[in-house]
Amino acid sequence: MYLHLAVPGFHAVVHQACHPPWAGQPTAVAIDGGERAPLFSVSPEAAAQRLHPGLRTGTARRRCPELRVATPEPALYARAHQALLTAAGAYSPRVTGAQGRLDADLGGTERLWRTGLDRSRVVDDAADQAWLIATALRAHVGERHRLGAFCGAGATLLVARLAARQARDPRHRRHGAVVVAPGWEERFLDPLPTAWLPDLDHTALQVLCECGLRRIGDLRACGVQGLAELLGAQAHGLWARLTGQAEEIVPELTLGEPVLRAARLCGPAGLGGDHIAPLLAALAHDIGYRLREGDLACRTLTLNAKWVDGRVVRLERRFPEQIRHDHELAAAASELLARRRRRVHWARIELQAGALCRAEHQLRLFAPARRERIEATCDHVRRRFGRDLVRPATIARATGEMASDTAPPPPVRHGPGCLTEGQVPQSSRSTFARQESSSTGRPTEAVGVRAEGARGQRPL
Repeated sequence: MYLHLAVPGFHAVVHQACHPPWAGQPTAVAIDGGERAPLFSVSPEAAAQRLHPGLRTGTARRRCPELRVATPEPALYARAHQALLTAAGAYSPRVTGAQGRLDADLGGTERLWRTGLDRSRVVDDAADQAWLIATALRAHVGERHRLGAFCGAGATLLVARLAARQARDPRHRRHGAVVVAPGWEERFLDPLPTAWLPDLDHTALQVLCECGLRRIGDLRACGVQGLAELLGAQAHGLWARLTGQAEEIVPELTLGEPVLRAARLCGPAGLGGDHIAPLLAALAHDIGYRLREGDLACRTLTLNAKWVDGRVVRLERRFPEQIRHDHELAAAASELLARRRRRVHWARIELQAGALCRAEHQLRLFAPARRERIEATCDHVRRRFGRDLVRPATIARATGEMASDTAPPPPVRHGPGCLTEGQVPQSSRSTFARQESSSTGRPTEAVGVRAEGARGQRPL
């Protein structure tokens, strides 16, 4: 038996679950905050008000004045999808699917659930087990995650998916689940409309409707030869799914690939291009330090960002060789940022290092480069006093964290080997200081440390 779980209007329903006052209210998700932005997800309440994906936001507001419109939150959807995977994975090790639609293979779990579903009796029938699992899973998703889900089960994936869609019918809304017992597939499928068939493109559907084949039973009566004359090679795959001859495999549920993330909000007004670059470099430095501390390296770098108007972007770059140094990560992040330039401020940025692997170390004939020696010194200070202690001065200026020349020196921890407050040098107020050379006019980098780490440290 196969189980299918569907959450209609998944993205809009997730926003309803995160905002309790929106529960039961028409909700939609648009690609941005503009009035001409098209909707790409609507909740069941909004669908009842004749709203649908693709409708302009302004038109939707005029048609439904109480409509709540949200902008995309990919990280939020990913967490909700992972929660659904975890809930379904409690009943079967083979679970897969896209956001809002999950497929689970219950084959081979019959002996496990003979007594695990209903303590009062032994459940041997596979259809009864699927019914208990579907109702329990739907109740868990609704109570724990506040998502309205519908479940369907059948001997094939096609039957399970169409059963989940049939569960939305008012006759089945009480339980929200439909289970088709083995041997009843034809009786269940034949009355259903042809438009419900998945993976059937618009052109093929239009051809079938023009020929009067509006029900799945009409397709079955037409036969494979008749469908081949109408649809060509596509008919053989369609017929195999209708008759259950297609081999359907649900892969095992696997853990996601480990990644390192660093994110920063840019404030209510957002940040422009001149200020976002130093902030992005700070995220790259943070990821670089965490990679080196774990003796790791990465082969992919992903930029997830959101503008203040609600639009989101995801860019990824793959490297032929592993990288782990700050300047390499910062250069790659800047290149990703340059691909998507808009005259709109950024609201949130996130860097993600993936394809993690063990760092490769090679013997050097010469001393490390100056910036790598600076990097090693900064890592030592971060390791001892905290990750946020050392950063380039340009980043501190952009984020308003740079101390002025007249500001008092930072607090000093007194103890053996530590300098007193009167011994704090003026250059130790900032960690990375960018100074203008009076002779050449070019900026030169200097390294300083706070008074806590000043003993035995000197500028490189």
